[in-house]
Amino acid sequence: MLNSKQHKMMWVTEFEPRHLRLLPVLRNDAEHSELLRSTQHGQWLKEAGNAFSAWVPEGLVACVGVGIRPHDGRPEAWLIGGPLIDRYRFSFHRKAKRMLESMSRFYGWPEVFTTTNKTDTRAERWIRALGFQPVEWPEDSATPAEIRNGYHLYRKEYV
Repeated sequence: MLNSKQHKMMWVTEFEPRHLRLLPVLRNDAEHSELLRSTQHGQWLKEAGNAFSAWVPEGLVACVGVGIRPHDGRPEAWLIGGPLIDRYRFSFHRKAKRMLESMSRFYGWPEVFTTTNKTDTRAERWIRALGFQPVEWPEDSATPAEIRNGYHLYRKEYV
């Protein structure tokens, strides 16, 4: 059991693609684990926007960031978490929320989008706790149909 001081010991570093390989595959990521943890995908996440890795004394909690989608220019938040995210969910939530808000102010984004797997109700609850609201996929979406059919789209406005 961790004491309250240990729960507050979370720090962030700049995201590096190699951090993805430090995160074990979670059940809800299993079908996409090779892609999510590949060096190529990690490099794209790093180059597409801003991201950080959240750490605690026991190891890496999660990698999170916002990338600019190349086909429509929308900022899209992403998260790849590890098993420590459960233990540090409150500290991580506060850090992620502050990161999203400061990035949105800095870059002047009026809104940020994200997606969750339709079967992942836990991710959906967390996204809503961050202030994201569900929206319909745009008719002219360049997002492949298999993604649109398997994922919910959310938007958070920063005005």
